[in-house]
Amino acid sequence: MKETKKIFKFWFGWNIEKVEKWLEKKGEKGWDLVSIGFAGLWFTFEKVEQLKKTYSIDFQMSPKDDYFQLYKDAGWELVSKGSGWYYWSQEYEGQKPESFTDIDSLVERLRRQIRFLAIIWVIQIPNYLFITRRIREGSGTFYKTIFVIILVFLILMTTAMIKFIWETNKLKRKKDGISGS
Repeated sequence: MKETKKIFKFWFGWNIEKVEKWLEKKGEKGWDLVSIGFAGLWFTFEKVEQLKKTYSIDFQMSPKDDYFQLYKDAGWELVSKGSGWYYWSQEYEGQKPESFTDIDSLVERLRRQIRFLAIIWVIQIPNYLFITRRIREGSGTFYKTIFVIILVFLILMTTAMIKFIWETNKLKRKKDGISGS
């Protein structure tokens, strides 16, 4: 039986490149990614010989019919998927393959995440309004607690959307040759 280990790694969708590099370094140390668990935060690795492997993490809520075939034709192997995230890998020698080769594709990946967050955010509004009405009617601590939870959730979602928009604009400026961070 092969040796395995699970690692919890918290990361944000606008920071995908850091996770991809982290996964590559794990491979260089002889740990091959075999699956992703709960919310994309638990990474399961299997002990192997040192390998040179690159990773591509993509977000797709409804992949088109040719999505999987395009990756496979380019030599990528699907390692894991869940909650709209797709984790692809590819061993290589020489030049490192990349799935997102231009700024436009990186911007589009960020936009897909923004759209997803916006949908989740909008879905929460009726809950927020319902809870607010219950509190005004004099309902107890339970509804006040739920109100705070939903409010915090909405604030976090708004903050995440702002960060995604910021990163999208940063990439656009880079494409246009305008400096700034």
